[in-house]
Amino acid sequence: LIGFSNTFSEQISKWKIDTDELEPENFKHKGRHVLKNDAEGNILCTACMLCAETCPVNCIQIKSGLASKKNPRIREPLIFNLNSLECIYCGECVDVCPVDAICLDPSYKLACHSGSVIIWTKEFLQEH
Repeated sequence: LIGFSNTFSEQISKWKIDTDELEPENFKHKGRHVLKNDAEGNILCTACMLCAETCPVNCIQIKSGLASKKNPRIREPLIFNLNSLECIYCGECVDVCPVDAICLDPSYKLACHSGSVIIWTKEFLQEH
C-alpha cells in the first residue's frame, strides 16, 4: 500500500478542491430572488406582469393594485408570490423586468425547515 500511495499521491493532490473556489463570488451563480426598493423604501415593481408571463414554469403569481392615492397611475403588486420549489432559477424574470425591480442575489443557502417558506411572498422577497 505504501507503493500505491507514493505512485498516485501526485495525481490525488491534483484532485483536491480549494474551498475558496466554491464561494458564490467566484462563479456565476443565480441565487435567491430579491424585490428591490427605491430610496424612500417603496417597491420598484410596477406589476406589469412581464416576469410572470415570461417564466417558463409559471412559478410567479402577481395581483396588481394602486400604489398610492396621490398618483393613481402608479401601480404596485398587492400580491407577489414566487414558488421556490417550482422555480428553475433561469433568470428570465430578471432579464425581462423593465424597471429592474427583481434580481437574483448570490445566496446559495436556500434550505428551509418549514413548508411555509416554500412560497416566497412580497414581504419575504423585499426583506431578504
